[in-house]
Formats: sequence, C-alpha cells, structure tokens
Amino acid sequence: MATATSTRDRIDELESLLRRYKDAYYDGQPLVSDAAYDALEDELRDLDPGHTLLQTVGAPVREQVVTQW
Repeated sequence: MATATSTRDRIDELESLLRRYKDAYYDGQPLVSDAAYDALEDELRDLDPGHTLLQTVGAPVREQVVTQW
C-alpha cells in the first residue's frame, strides 16, 4: 500500500516529467509519444485531481519581461 510520502513523491515526479515533456513538445522536440504523455497525465489526475498542472491547456506559459515605455 502506498504511503502519503511515496504518493507525494510520485506526484512531484509526474509534475517534473510532464513539465519537461510539455516544454520539449512545444519547442518542437518531443521526448515521448502523445500516448505516453497522456498516460502520465492520467496517472497524475488519479493521484491529485486538482493539481495545478492539470489546469493548464496548450503551450506552457513562460515568464515574460514586461517593459514600460
């Protein structure tokens, strides 16, 4: 049976992997198939349905420098 610590560790691992894979995908260099990505996302959804990563759609939002003229 999974412990709370091991579950949290897996959630953190999934978040890290998904962010890395999403960034690579939108940079035109996918690291995994769409099916593999979807399976990891489904696992994260099962473990933490309200995770913030699941709230994002499409390309990752990167920090932008805002310049006032």
